[in-house]
Formats: sequence, C-alpha cells, structure tokens
Amino acid sequence: MEPLLRALLTDWRPDAVPPVSLVDDLAAIADALDVWYIRELQSDGLVRTSRGLVKLAAAAGNDELVRLAELRMAAAHRIGTHLDLADQSIGAAEPAGFALRARWHHERALIEIGRAAAVGADRPAADERLQAAESELRTALGLVPEADDFGRVCVLVNLAAVHLEQHRLFAAIEFLDRAELLAGAAGDLSGAAHVVELQGVAAIRGGNATQAVTRWQQALALYRDLGEEQGEARCLQHLGTLAVVSPDIAGLLDTGHRLPVGPNRAAAVARDYLARSKHLLAGQPDRTLVDHYLRIAEQRLAADPTT
Repeated sequence: MEPLLRALLTDWRPDAVPPVSLVDDLAAIADALDVWYIRELQSDGLVRTSRGLVKLAAAAGNDELVRLAELRMAAAHRIGTHLDLADQSIGAAEPAGFALRARWHHERALIEIGRAAAVGADRPAADERLQAAESELRTALGLVPEADDFGRVCVLVNLAAVHLEQHRLFAAIEFLDRAELLAGAAGDLSGAAHVVELQGVAAIRGGNATQAVTRWQQALALYRDLGEEQGEARCLQHLGTLAVVSPDIAGLLDTGHRLPVGPNRAAAVARDYLARSKHLLAGQPDRTLVDHYLRIAEQRLAADPTT
C-alpha cells in the first residue's frame, strides 16, 4: 500500500499542474505517510513524498503547503542524520501561522539535538547545542495551538529529553509529569509510551536501576501494543545495555529477582535483548550503540559459551 500512496505524490510529469481540490486530497495522503515514515524512521520515503508535495503545492500556488512539505523534508533529512540538508530544508520553510511556527521551532530544536549528539565528547559544544534546542522548544511550546494536545505532549517530552542530557534531573521529571497528565487526558497512547520510556531514563540517571527496568518494561509493552517498532527497539536496547554492565539487572530480567547471575548468563540475557533490538532497527542509519554492546555480549559468550 505504501508504494502506491507514495506514487500518487511522486509520479507526476514535471509540467503537471494538479487541481487545487486534488492537491488537498494529496496533502491528506502525505499526512498519513508522514506519520508512518516518522514512526518507522524511513527517511528516504519521507524525502521523496515531501519533495513531491513541494512541487505539487508550488504548481497549485499553495505556499503554506509548500512550507509544510519543506518542514517534512527537514525532518526526513534529520532522521537520516543528514543535518546540513535538514538545515537547508528548514531554511526554505519560512514559518507562518501559530501551528506552522510551532512545528518549525520544534524541528529546529530536533536538529540542534542531533548536532549535540554528533559532536560526541566535545561537552561545551554539545551543551551549546542543547541550550539552543531548549530555547527553540520553549518557543514552540508557547506557539502550539491550545487544542493541539498531541503537539504539546511532543514538545514537553523533548524538553524533558533535553534536560536529561543537560543532567537537570528534577526539571526533566517536572516536564515528564506534565506530559504524562496531558497524554492521559488526550488519549495520546504513543506520547504516554514515550513518557514512560523517559521516566526510565530519569530513574537510571537518578541511580534507581530497578525502577528504570520497570519503566522500560512497561514502555516496551506499550510500544509493542501500538506497533511502534522503533520505540520497542529503544527499550530493548536500554534493557540489554544495562544487562551487559550489571549482573544483578541481568538476573532481574532473567528470573524476575534482582540477584546477580554469572557473567556468561548475564551475557546471554543481554545478547537476547540486544539482538532483538538490532533486528527491529534494521535499515536505520545509526545502530552504533546497540552494535557496541551486542559485540561485548557476544565476545563474552565466545570466550566461554557455558551458561
């Protein structure tokens, strides 16, 4: 089904001028594909449909839709870790109207978060990017339309994520509490799952590994019920990584009791979680972390395969 829908946006003659009413229908198709591509982190498909929508909207004289499609193109390049291209696309998407301006600042923040991750161990450079991201997210939060609870949850969750990266634990928890209440009231199941996942990150940063495991297991089940494989993969990675470095957490995952298991058993438990995560991440641009810890687990088992 996805290739057929994508073709409706991409397989037009270069000189085609679609009717305005048809462009509206095509925009609705693009909306549906946008949700699916972002959920699955399929950047190539999102680039192609967004580029097609830019051309169709421009031919129909719909400037607002052109800007929205450029924003989607920026998101697609960011997901594919092509941050310079993301900057180019977002520069072409001049914001107009509260909803579009909120989305523009939100995407600008996500690009900054991507650049913070890209600088690696350069802490001052990362902090500068994270501060810029926080500023963009606060601006976005003030612009999200009152009726857009889902958009507000998304911004709050990312504000929490930025504060976790800044090691501002209590501020992050406050944003997560706000997002949790709003997601519950709005029926935003995906947002709620993301909140629970980040509550696990907050727990581990606060030194409570048992609570972190509980939260990640809850988020894993929520993502699985929703069919959100990328969220499921992240939770499996969180749990598997913790099992590599903590024999008692490996025991908790293996038996339900926080008692240390032997190094081989811990490696086997970690390998199971990480291998499932890697399978779900197939085709994604960055699997560095899961590959690193999976390699450690497999090396330990290869050195002494007895469990």
